[in-house]
Amino acid sequence: MNKVRGGMEFPAGRLRQIAPPPTHLTAGPVLLRVPHRPEVHTGQPITAGQALTDPRGGGVGCHVSPYDGTVERMEPIDSPDTDQRLYELQLSPGVAEAETSLPVEPPVGRKLANWLAALRKIDPWAELDGGVGLLPQLEAARQRKPDTVILNGVDRFPPYPDSSSLLAGLPDAAATGLRLLADLVDVDRAELVVSRETQVAAHLRIQCRRHAVRLAPIHNIYPSADPTLLTWLVAPDARRVPARSNPVAQRALIVNPWTAIRLGRWITRRRFDIVRPMLIGWPEAGTRLTVRYGIPGQALTHLHERLARIAETAGSRILVGHPMTGHRAHEGDVEDGEPFAAVVPHHESLLTVLGSETALERDEQPCITCGWCAHVCPTQLRPAHLLRLCRRGGPADVLLTNLAWCIDCGLCSHVCPSDLPLTQSFRQMSTRFERILK
Repeated sequence: MNKVRGGMEFPAGRLRQIAPPPTHLTAGPVLLRVPHRPEVHTGQPITAGQALTDPRGGGVGCHVSPYDGTVERMEPIDSPDTDQRLYELQLSPGVAEAETSLPVEPPVGRKLANWLAALRKIDPWAELDGGVGLLPQLEAARQRKPDTVILNGVDRFPPYPDSSSLLAGLPDAAATGLRLLADLVDVDRAELVVSRETQVAAHLRIQCRRHAVRLAPIHNIYPSADPTLLTWLVAPDARRVPARSNPVAQRALIVNPWTAIRLGRWITRRRFDIVRPMLIGWPEAGTRLTVRYGIPGQALTHLHERLARIAETAGSRILVGHPMTGHRAHEGDVEDGEPFAAVVPHHESLLTVLGSETALERDEQPCITCGWCAHVCPTQLRPAHLLRLCRRGGPADVLLTNLAWCIDCGLCSHVCPSDLPLTQSFRQMSTRFERILK
């Protein structure tokens, strides 16, 4: 793989100044889907910060209650994406307004074991960190020391500068959190990677110098900042991280902006943020992102009155993340007046609103072997050939080897003149293999 390749150039969006979270938000109902049996029961009173689950696993954190209230409902459900059993918890507030942070003291010192124990008790943490989550990476770092800690501040779909806007709005907290992680794993090399096109580096230089963090602006020609691309561009040697594998196995620890910002704010404020920023990209060209803070599990329609209207419009679509791969923002379907068509997720900061259901679902045509998908693939796969293997049930070892390098960027689907569901098919096949291998 050459370090500078042809591909698609994506225009940078306009930065959106992001303020710190407000101290209080309206306390509405919260719906959570948790992978472990809850430690609470229906009708039980709960308090702010109380652990709702206790997974007892080193790489998994607890879900906690965002406010004083009551467990309204608890029931087991089947996961829509995997064979895993989930539990659905609905919480009702006992207060009109909920604080957006918990008065939790961070651990004293920089001993990794103490921080891991504290981190597990206050949040499940985002799986987007390094593709596997913050806790699994820190656990792995106890066994194999990384040589680089990377804050992935590259926008995954540059017209929506979600990561860049977070960093520009809260630069000191981001640099503080990145330095903390580097100290916890005893690493000197801390890299804050940003898109050169967004001009966000100008907002970060002073803070990076203050916290001994290296600012690394890169030219982002792909709508993705996958771990394998980051380590290939930024790590001391041109290493690559296979998709869905732990970056620490390749001696790199990777986090996203909001993770670093929460850690930095926790150190300086002695309070832990339980809300997350949601940047909403509207369907009109040139419209700037809207920023709202929300409690994970809160209905998305509570974030913005326009979202509420769109949710009532037949055929409209709300996506989690960038629109190229079509991740729906659904935590459950609306049935019998159920208010949770979609909720604020734990793992994402970007919502994309599309005008209609057909914006991503077009009629598939036969492959014309144009080669565009292979040309734009940042990991040099042959997506059209791989799709044929998936559909025909090709050799498992060949499929596994190829799918391990798919970074779910969506470029192949984006350029395909036949509208083949390339990225979506690869994700489904990868999920199927994960279930089998478990």
